[in-house]
Amino acid sequence: MNQKLKVTVGILVIVVALGYWVVQGVAGNEVYYLTVSELPARKADLTGQRVKIGGIVKTGSIHFLNPLNVEFLLAQGEEAVSVKYEGATPDMFKDDSELIVEGIFDGQTVHADLLIAKCASKYETEHVHDDSTARSKEA
Repeated sequence: MNQKLKVTVGILVIVVALGYWVVQGVAGNEVYYLTVSELPARKADLTGQRVKIGGIVKTGSIHFLNPLNVEFLLAQGEEAVSVKYEGATPDMFKDDSELIVEGIFDGQTVHADLLIAKCASKYETEHVHDDSTARSKEA
């Protein structure tokens, strides 16, 4: 009986420790995803937080300070947010490209450490209309 109690307590301690470890690992890793137009309403809550923001690179706003340091505006409608990024930019990074940036928002600027550009539509497959259903109904 004493041995069963020791095993049960040991298993319980391991389960509690693993649960605590999982909760601590997840607690600091959540990232808020929003669009540029949603940012002004949440500005106070998100200042100093890690964010992921989707939008369009505003035409004429890209300024390379050096090959691995760029500043630009990410826009949606009339709203825009300044982004500073240090690192290699994706090949599809250009004016009017769809982009997701991830980094720390300081209340005015996103200091991004990740840029994800949407592939241009020329890489999307062309929709092919299948007439086989229509033909079988006509017969």
